[in-house]
Amino acid sequence: MRAPTLTTALVAVTASVLIHTSGTSVSAAETSRVADDVLPIRQIVLYRSGVGFFERRGEVTGDATVSLRFNTEDVNDILKSLLVQDMGGGSIGTVSYTAREPLDRRLAGLEIDVLTVTSTSGLLQQLRGAEIEVSTMGTTITGKVLVIENRMSVIETDGAVGHFQEPHVVLVTEDGIRAIAVSAISSFELTDERLNDELNRALAVIASSRSENTKMIDLSLSGPDGSGREVRASYVHATPVWKTSYRMVIPDDGGEPYLQGWAIVENTSDADWDNVQLSLASGQPVSFVMDLYEPLRVNRPEVPVPFVAGLAMRVYEGGRAMVQSKLASPAAAPAERGRRAGGGSGGAFAADGVAEMESDTAFFGQALATQNFQNGASGAEVGEQFFYRVDAPVTIARRTSAMLPIVSTDLSGERVSIFTPGEGRNPMRGLRFENDSGMPLLPGPISVYDAGAYAGDAQIAHTPGGAERLLAYALDSQMEIDSEQSYSSEVMSFALSANGLVERRTRQTSTTTYALSNIDEKRERTVLIEHPRMGGGWEYIGDLKPVERTDRYDRFEVTVKAGEAGELVLRQQRVDRTMTALTGADLQDLLAYAARGKASEEVVEAVRRAGQFQAQINTLEQRLNELRRDVQSIESDQGRIRSNMGSIDRNSDLYRRYMTRLNEQEDELEQLRNRIEETEQSLLEARRQLSQYLESLSRSNR
Repeated sequence: MRAPTLTTALVAVTASVLIHTSGTSVSAAETSRVADDVLPIRQIVLYRSGVGFFERRGEVTGDATVSLRFNTEDVNDILKSLLVQDMGGGSIGTVSYTAREPLDRRLAGLEIDVLTVTSTSGLLQQLRGAEIEVSTMGTTITGKVLVIENRMSVIETDGAVGHFQEPHVVLVTEDGIRAIAVSAISSFELTDERLNDELNRALAVIASSRSENTKMIDLSLSGPDGSGREVRASYVHATPVWKTSYRMVIPDDGGEPYLQGWAIVENTSDADWDNVQLSLASGQPVSFVMDLYEPLRVNRPEVPVPFVAGLAMRVYEGGRAMVQSKLASPAAAPAERGRRAGGGSGGAFAADGVAEMESDTAFFGQALATQNFQNGASGAEVGEQFFYRVDAPVTIARRTSAMLPIVSTDLSGERVSIFTPGEGRNPMRGLRFENDSGMPLLPGPISVYDAGAYAGDAQIAHTPGGAERLLAYALDSQMEIDSEQSYSSEVMSFALSANGLVERRTRQTSTTTYALSNIDEKRERTVLIEHPRMGGGWEYIGDLKPVERTDRYDRFEVTVKAGEAGELVLRQQRVDRTMTALTGADLQDLLAYAARGKASEEVVEAVRRAGQFQAQINTLEQRLNELRRDVQSIESDQGRIRSNMGSIDRNSDLYRRYMTRLNEQEDELEQLRNRIEETEQSLLEARRQLSQYLESLSRSNR
């Protein structure tokens, strides 16, 4: 018996994305090449906020559909920023793209669930009822699929007989029901064209899902036949942030330092940048991502199918409305948008609109050409941004990076040594320069070359044109600096102030001494000392003033000749004012300062008089407290006596003695309360006299 074989002729149908331009078409494999031929990238502007502006330009004739390929993660940016212009009077039609839906949802409407198909028998199982034409060994059988079932097959080899189960397709044919082993089928085809199309569509969807990382966006253009017309497509999408790096060359002959700047640009896309006009923007425009690609669906309430049910008992809720769903009324259709001159579909981007867009983008070609510094790049400010425009067209292959020269200029500068206290005895070798290149320098690293040799690395922050900056690139081991700091305090004067206060003025003095030693026997040093700024009213004494100030430091400049030593003494003063009440001032301490001329006789007399008033008040307060304690003691003793009287006989001698004692204490309490009242009046009078005295001093010192 014949040995069964498993040969299935299932041909996978792959999806093709076509570009139609003036009647021609190409497959998806050639899409990128043809798109670049039709609308190549001509201009790119990269921003520091991580986005890039891309402009494609080319010519088309008649009606055309141009497809552009993008990474899936960039599609949201394209849908948000794509601008299409037909410069030759044509019109712009639909911009179409493949919807972003899960594979199972895209296949949900098809009759054949190819996602579950793992074998030929599995596919035939889904074709039950469909007519197929099966080819076996030299035989063709046509019939409708009834069922797929396992049957026993027999194999005979070299006289030995074997049995095994294998799937058979059961067909209903004109000659009756036939069972054919699936392993014996060499090929089969669907006779139903509609079902065959369904299978091909399902396979095409699966094939396209394998390239989910890239998407095609088709631009439909309409226009007259004949000569070509220019079409532009501009968009913004995420790009790596372009970076800067610099080289600073310091000549040994004392000449001006030379700065060379490079821009590091990365093309991480799948498209080549071939002879594009590249501009690099220093600004950071606001940019965000909005998910416009993902289909949004609104959950709708499910309403049961209306039908007439049999009558039954009804139960009503008592006084409470029961609402199952609330359907919003359909939104009114938006009014038709006005159109600019140009007419026809898409005319909003033609005619006058094109002129407006050209004027908006003119800065890339005209404004940037207003300054040329022979740096390999031109620059100009546009709005509040600065643009570096690379003079020569740039070519960067996909998935590669490049360094582009943007600055090449001499700068005004000089060597310095920079000393910051707390960072060791040795200052840093550095360079003080002015950015007179006419271009801002963006943050980045700087490799320094001194007298033709590598000297160290530095880093600068954003440096506008005309600004001065310091670079520190190496340790200056031939300069040593020691610092010493001391403080002193001196009372300057006492004065009467308003509200009965004595103002004490104290002068605080801070002295910092920097001792500099230049070990280099050949070259003098210009040293910049960063002295920490002291807030709170500290001021420098003498003629020494800082040459520069930062938020944290005052910078002083000292020149030390070769092999010699130098010194910088910085003195700072601050006057502190403290207020003390006249009644709280120390008279003896004040008399001592008055003897040295720090306090006037008026202040001393005021403190003395106020002290006398306060002493009288203190005496009265002490006396009043003693009287109140006596009253409290008597009242406490009366409570004890009354408690004892409650437990003894009223006719006893002890009870009569307690009564006598209570009477005596009441007389004593009356006397004490009278004395308390007199003392309180005296205290009020003393306080009034002190208050009047302090008020008279306040009026005289206002």
